[in-house]
Amino acid sequence: MTASILFGLLSALFYGVTDFLAKQSGSAAGPLRTILYGHTAAAIGFSLLVIRNGIPAAPTETCLWTILSIASNLAATALLYTALRAGSLSVVAPIAASYGGVSAVLAAMAGEYLAPLGWAGLFLTLCGGLALTRAGHAGPQAGSGGLWHATAAALLYGLGFWVQGELVIPSLGVIVPTWAYYVSGALASLIVVWKARVPLRLPARHLPLVFGTTAAAVAGTLMLALGQAAGHVAIATVMSGLASGVSVVIGSLLLREPLSRLGIAGVFGLLAGLALLHAA
Repeated sequence: MTASILFGLLSALFYGVTDFLAKQSGSAAGPLRTILYGHTAAAIGFSLLVIRNGIPAAPTETCLWTILSIASNLAATALLYTALRAGSLSVVAPIAASYGGVSAVLAAMAGEYLAPLGWAGLFLTLCGGLALTRAGHAGPQAGSGGLWHATAAALLYGLGFWVQGELVIPSLGVIVPTWAYYVSGALASLIVVWKARVPLRLPARHLPLVFGTTAAAVAGTLMLALGQAAGHVAIATVMSGLASGVSVVIGSLLLREPLSRLGIAGVFGLLAGLALLHAA
């Protein structure tokens, strides 16, 4: 369990850094070009690893589960971007960040064993993360737009990450599913960029920011996969869902944005949940 907690927290850290960098990269290079160039670079890198190490033999069912997890996560990403366009961060971010709870429910239904104290720790951790996210994004423009899209994104992320951890990684390992995800993402983003007629030229001064965002995202994806491979899919996924809270903390430290009382309560909830998980 300790490995799942550690890798899950590292995943949240890297994903939180990704969110922080992506906001700046999206403003400088545009979100579509950031995704296209980033996913393409990651796809090339992982393709070299796959060519070198090969693809493990796996039953047809595993290939189908891999396709399902990738499609679910890509659809969730599209829904999340739609929700962010339609609504405010204060509504969208906490709902989307609840995907870890969805994965935890699926894991429980599938019979993943965790002591009652562990489930209490997961619940406290999830609530703390949502409180911290809500505190960091709350504002006067907190409308309800994007509510259903954000809910659908959380459900699909929860499903995709659970399928990946429970049904794909045990057979294919960590590298191949990650490679397949980034190759699919690169192709999908290329189609979107082509249909939207977004200029492909990217000034060289934006490349460090774009590839820095990608490096953090790749690290987060690998840490999540390693946490799931350690045997506790629910724990690793819930921990990774704390990324939005991490981005709030980064903003508080680097941009000197003070945390509200709700944010402070969220931090204590996280610490209490982690303590219970460690004791379980």
